[in-house]
Amino acid sequence: MNIKVVAVLLVNLILYPFTAFAQAPELFIPVTGSEEAIVQAKNAYFLKKELYFAKRHRIVRINTDLLLQDEKSRAQIIANLFDDVTFTYEVTERDIKPDQLGARLRARFTNPPTGLVRDFMNVGSGMTLSAAESLLDDVYGLSILGALYVHDARRDRFWPAYLFTNYAPGRPSSEVRPKKLPPSHATTYGFWSNILDPFSNDKYFLRSIPGDPQYHVVWQIDYSKTFAKPDHPGDEIMWPEERRLENESNRLAHAEFLLSLGPNPREATEHRDLYAYRDSLEDKSSKGN
Repeated sequence: MNIKVVAVLLVNLILYPFTAFAQAPELFIPVTGSEEAIVQAKNAYFLKKELYFAKRHRIVRINTDLLLQDEKSRAQIIANLFDDVTFTYEVTERDIKPDQLGARLRARFTNPPTGLVRDFMNVGSGMTLSAAESLLDDVYGLSILGALYVHDARRDRFWPAYLFTNYAPGRPSSEVRPKKLPPSHATTYGFWSNILDPFSNDKYFLRSIPGDPQYHVVWQIDYSKTFAKPDHPGDEIMWPEERRLENESNRLAHAEFLLSLGPNPREATEHRDLYAYRDSLEDKSSKGN
């Protein structure tokens, strides 16, 4: 046997145990201990309001290296929501660049339950296999959206970057340009996503923490607290009585919770700080011209 061939075989045999069991990188980095306690205390109002419908939650950082890879990379990633809930996806689309205000990642679920594609094909008569797989990706695929934030060093918080541009409702994102934001300011992305478990239909949410978007909260919905809003007034009359009573009870419980929570005590201060920060950027810009 050729010596080169033998050498290649030996290398492959040595590396096989490592490559065969190599695991895809995880998307979330847990935040624990004193760091978690600080984040919880600093953002107590937001977390209390956000997590009303949560069965459980945890504070995480995002492994942004996975999101900022080459847009053509189709590597697998693991969404490690909780220790007992992890999903593996294959990235199909990236549109995340440091000089943009927005960000997006889409990925395909790699191991859907047996028969799920067939069930999707049965939803509509004549649905093709490719159409069913596409629908499966839309429902159970991973879609992460992000927005750029700029750091206000004086107040040690972040503001949405679009506030410092010519952004206006209805303006195409391609026409949005920085207007007041100095390039030297530190920035970070805050991300959000809704994730549906194809095995159990449990639903999970990823939300960045406003003012502190380098941190995110992952939480699982508690369906026993949720309530539905009728598509049209009076539709709830057609619901079974048990569902109607439970829905109304949950709606009232949430309304009472919001009343007890009251307004955000930091809201007025945050608005004042935002305007002061924007004014300071305008002053620096005018002095530089």
